[in-house]
Amino acid sequence: MLCSVIMLTYNSSLEKIYLTLNSVLRQENLDKIEVIVADDGSKNNFLPEIKQFLEKHGVINYKLIASDINRGTVENFYSGVKIAKGRYIKGLGCGDLLYGKDSINRLCMFMEDKDQKIGFGLMRAFQTENNHLEYWDCNIPMDIRAFRENNLKKVKRNIVSWGKLMSGASMFFEKDLLTKLLDEIRGKVIFCEDFIQIIALVKNINIGFFDEYIMWYEMGGGISTSGNSFWKARIQKDYNSLITYLGKEYKNNKYVRRRLRTQRLDNWPKLFRWGMKFLIDTGMFFIPMRTGLQKRQGLYKAKNEHGFLNDTEFLDSNRLSHKE
Repeated sequence: MLCSVIMLTYNSSLEKIYLTLNSVLRQENLDKIEVIVADDGSKNNFLPEIKQFLEKHGVINYKLIASDINRGTVENFYSGVKIAKGRYIKGLGCGDLLYGKDSINRLCMFMEDKDQKIGFGLMRAFQTENNHLEYWDCNIPMDIRAFRENNLKKVKRNIVSWGKLMSGASMFFEKDLLTKLLDEIRGKVIFCEDFIQIIALVKNINIGFFDEYIMWYEMGGGISTSGNSFWKARIQKDYNSLITYLGKEYKNNKYVRRRLRTQRLDNWPKLFRWGMKFLIDTGMFFIPMRTGLQKRQGLYKAKNEHGFLNDTEFLDSNRLSHKE
């Protein structure tokens, strides 16, 4: 099997489950793709409906798994990865979509041609309201030029030292390495599987940049963009736990040390904290401005723009329309 696509669900609506699965079922060479749905203890996991939906569309290569309790995103993703047969893994949050019908093919070709173990691509964000759709280019990660120029020092600085991460939704992996990275953060990080990119970089594992759109990302649908104070606190707890671990296991890594210097100030009064961080690591405060400039220069816009959410037939079949 070439690729396993793992969709993670937790109290997800059946409508969003079908929308995400529709972007998978329309992939070219579907016979080389394994579909896995991993549920994390939902009140209603809809597995019978999902099974019927997949079989109705002629899908043979699929697995459905469910936890009796909510264990968190990391454990849920890990459970899907462990049973996956694909050489490569693409995770999908429920509500997110693969960008177009050739997304998996192109990702796998990129991984094989470049001999990559981890990669990421560009995303477009979208929102729906009363079945009306609007979307826009997504300027994540910050400072995309560092990735385009393959400037590993800047990439490590941005992600490890400054915490300006790429979105986990835009990432894809070789299975064996992904399993090892998830193993390392299990028990330390509960919800933010995205943080494995930090572990990868401190281990000097290169993260390849596929300079095309690969995802439609539902803004506000994930825990990191929901704006919910409850989830913000959990994300921060995960991050603090990871940084504590890095400080013990990778204390000689200069990018980790740089992060620890500013992390120690986090409990200080706000204005004093900002002032001290500015003195310690001035460049961190200018990365949003550089990112804004790069967005105006069009660096977050891929050449291949046509995808599912600007395809009339896909929109009609999912009862969506562009917002006027």
